[in-house]
Amino acid sequence: MKKFMLIPFLLAVSLLTGIMAQGDTPLPPSEDTDRKTANDRLADIGESMAGFGGMYIDSANPNVLNVFLLDTNDATQKEDAEDAIGNKFPGIIPSGGIVVVEGQYSMSQLTSWYVKVIEALTSANLDKSKLVGFDLEEDKNRVEIAVKDEDTVAVVEAALAGLDDVPRDAFRVTIRNGFRFRTTVRARIRPVVEGIHLQGEDQGHCTIGFVAIRSGNYGVTTNSHCNEEYSSVESTVFYQEKRMTMTTG
Repeated sequence: MKKFMLIPFLLAVSLLTGIMAQGDTPLPPSEDTDRKTANDRLADIGESMAGFGGMYIDSANPNVLNVFLLDTNDATQKEDAEDAIGNKFPGIIPSGGIVVVEGQYSMSQLTSWYVKVIEALTSANLDKSKLVGFDLEEDKNRVEIAVKDEDTVAVVEAALAGLDDVPRDAFRVTIRNGFRFRTTVRARIRPVVEGIHLQGEDQGHCTIGFVAIRSGNYGVTTNSHCNEEYSSVESTVFYQEKRMTMTTG
């Protein structure tokens, strides 16, 4: 059982309570202000570079970034790609720089077709629970559609065949197991992150707000009503994993 010590913490006009995990170092507050997903950033590069088709790092040679370009003979495209990637993914280019790989489709094309196929499958007569997911496969210059069984593969193939302006070769239909939850917010999670459960001796269930630093000490915030005395600042002791077996069965 991991015990937490309470540290008072004031943020803006709301009274919050900070807590520090003894013996653990939680993740420091994130400084990333770009909320775009990796796919969004790849699409941004694709909009600025018509010949960009994705990128990947091969585990066999992690010192270079492989970049798909439609025209491998255009030296300026390589330079433009390096600048665009460095701007959207700071620090991602390894020490060996980038290696150009010939691509068949641009990122703009794949992104556009990706959206059209999702729309087609949304209206198709299939069990949506059999769809596992969609993915822009940066290492293959393709889009993956993952499903659970062969029957769903046939439905997806029929939907793709009905899209005259979408090349079938741009998509890979694969069979994968569905996702399953491996943990819950009430599990012991380290490093400590936002959104997980904590509990005092006699309090109900509370939630860690966000990781913070106060006076040089790592800690997290939670609502002041989680204290033993409502909206007060005192030495409430918090736990994670407390009575978890009884709570979750």
